[in-house]
Amino acid sequence: MAPIVLLATSLAAGGGDADCSGSVDEADVAHLIGSIFDPASACEGTDVNGDGAVGGADLLALMKMAAAPPQPSQTSTPEPTATAPPGPRIVHFGLAGADGRELQPASLRDGIPVYLRPSGLGFRVVVESAPGGNGIPVGQRTLVAGGRPDLQIQSTQPLGDGSTRVCDGGVPAIAPPDFGAAGFIDDALNDLACRFRVATSPRAACTVDESFGNTFISRETRIQFCTLIDTILALPQAEAVLTVQLTDTAGTIGERRQIIVRPNLGPEPSASATSPPTATDPAPSTSTRTRTPTITPSAAPTSPPTATSTQAMVTATPTPSRSGSATATGTRTPSRGTTSTSTRTPSRGATSTSTRTPSRSASSTSTRTATRGATATLTRTPASTSTATRVPTLTRSATTTRTATLTRTATRTPSETRTPTMTIARTATSTRTFTRTPTPPGAPGPVVLFFGIAGANGVRSDPIGTTSEGIPIYQRPLGFGFILVVEGRRGGDNTAVGQSSFNSDPGNPATRPDLQILASRPLGNGSAAVCDNSTGSFGGIPAVSPPTFDGTQRTADALNDLGCRFVDGNGNPNARAASDSCVLRPSGEYGFVVPQAQLQFCATVSLPMRFPPGDTLLTVRLRDVRGQTGAEAQIVVRSQS
Repeated sequence: MAPIVLLATSLAAGGGDADCSGSVDEADVAHLIGSIFDPASACEGTDVNGDGAVGGADLLALMKMAAAPPQPSQTSTPEPTATAPPGPRIVHFGLAGADGRELQPASLRDGIPVYLRPSGLGFRVVVESAPGGNGIPVGQRTLVAGGRPDLQIQSTQPLGDGSTRVCDGGVPAIAPPDFGAAGFIDDALNDLACRFRVATSPRAACTVDESFGNTFISRETRIQFCTLIDTILALPQAEAVLTVQLTDTAGTIGERRQIIVRPNLGPEPSASATSPPTATDPAPSTSTRTRTPTITPSAAPTSPPTATSTQAMVTATPTPSRSGSATATGTRTPSRGTTSTSTRTPSRGATSTSTRTPSRSASSTSTRTATRGATATLTRTPASTSTATRVPTLTRSATTTRTATLTRTATRTPSETRTPTMTIARTATSTRTFTRTPTPPGAPGPVVLFFGIAGANGVRSDPIGTTSEGIPIYQRPLGFGFILVVEGRRGGDNTAVGQSSFNSDPGNPATRPDLQILASRPLGNGSAAVCDNSTGSFGGIPAVSPPTFDGTQRTADALNDLGCRFVDGNGNPNARAASDSCVLRPSGEYGFVVPQAQLQFCATVSLPMRFPPGDTLLTVRLRDVRGQTGAEAQIVVRSQS
């Protein structure tokens, strides 16, 4: 009942705000219609009539409200940006999973979100912004030679190998955060910003909603910057503070925000973690205690000499203490860095007690034995053990080479060389299986080099097999949450491939896009409306079975309805270049599946266009700029639910 009471209160104050934007306007009607088909997009104001359900009655109530004269409370709403400071506002700064779903911080530290990650890679950094009080658009530059990009982001830990070369390899750290005027800071800002992709439309966002539809995280967002932290940009196992600020197109710097990322470090130590040392250590070592939490095991090393005998008894637990006080005073920087008393107490204490130590050395012999064991291991590994053990192994491998005449078999390098060649042949073969009729050399019309799917994180999927006709079968646990990918190149007449995925005229069936793709079964609700793919009008795609590219209006509408879901990096129904690819390559960079491809089309399959359970046949062909179409290619998408 509580949500209904709250909703009734909002209605009494002027409800009908279906998109929860703070005002009632025509956009609320569109959002409400979308919420009826996609309940996940509903917010509190969607239930206009307060009956606890979202449906047609709410739409009628909202349309009456929209037709009524505006209320004073609606017209007198102050513009939020009027009092905002100049420079871009950061409306969201955080992390998302590799699949694009938003991640929640585990805690706050002094108001800064703290994110815990199981490793230093496999997640996205997302920055979303809107114009500030001056109303000037946010800049979109992520690389500026001799200057600074509009996205200015830095890390207190090196990313990847920490390379100082701009936009190549890793990224150096700036610790503490510093945006001062210096060449190395300019380089570091460009080095990290150039990895981010820019989206000015929700349909091109790297983040997705619960239905796996591309969308911004914040409703206020006008521009999104996003990058995947992969093996090239992996964070070390150390806490990193990421700091970001943006500039608008006039060069005005906006607000600054921070997040903390703790990869594979677990939750932050609580305040109580500092109390055990307080109980065991005497009052003089209080200053040491403050630093101890950073070096958890070394809380006891600063204890008086009595602790040394205790350390000899406890062996395993205080190993850091022993190595710190006995031998490794130089190696254990923490014991020295913890207090300067290491010179007073441990060092000299050990020296002055050197006469007494022999007896303790005896007990400490076990310690030295362990140390010698370690040293012996280090000595034996490079010198004797590896030589003694591995030499026979090398001899055996040499014998194996002679016995099995593996060298001669390897001499048949043609067979081994053919194996890679076979791999390449398989790639070509898989391309041929996509194409129903093999394209003869020199045939006109674009060639489909790749037709398949990738996961929501951009990683390409492999087919589980083929049909009896040789068509690849891609299996998915759900009918949504993945990406359809088509790549092509020029045909034999060398005419450029067309780039449009939407080109519709309801009165002319000959008006068609350059990407022409059909589904054998209805996707989503199978709506016949063309390109109902925006907020308030989400719908599905009708089937064309058997697949035919005949000249009817029905086929033209189906081509445009499915084709318009294939968008570029700005959310427009166009092809993508390699720099804007939706596929994540094994190298950790985005690029084409087939290097020889000249363009790529990508569509994220969201809930409104989900595939039904079972097998759905997709058929695609491309058209060049002269209107010549190429050979067809096909895949089967098998949805398990």
